[in-house]
Amino acid sequence: MFITKLSSLKGQPYSKVWLEGPRLDISRFNHKEPYTVEYGAAVITLRRCAGDADKIRRVAGTLARPIIDLGNKTVARMFSGSTHVAVDFNDGVITIRADH
Repeated sequence: MFITKLSSLKGQPYSKVWLEGPRLDISRFNHKEPYTVEYGAAVITLRRCAGDADKIRRVAGTLARPIIDLGNKTVARMFSGSTHVAVDFNDGVITIRADH
């Protein structure tokens, strides 16, 4: 498990999750790889997927430094009252929860 601080987005504090580097490589979230985002009641799940899946996103950054940047009102609402999140990196799946 990895603990990271939530960032601000457009003046909205604690509304962005920024993940980068070797941890993404370990989970096989490499540069330009497609993935989906599922918002649950208390968890965000990222899953690697085929490039033809509905509503895919792609890992940004570079080959040496892949980046996932999740910032929106849903993130702000889910983690309201939290300053940090706990991130679990598994093969093809990343889960993000509030760190209380």
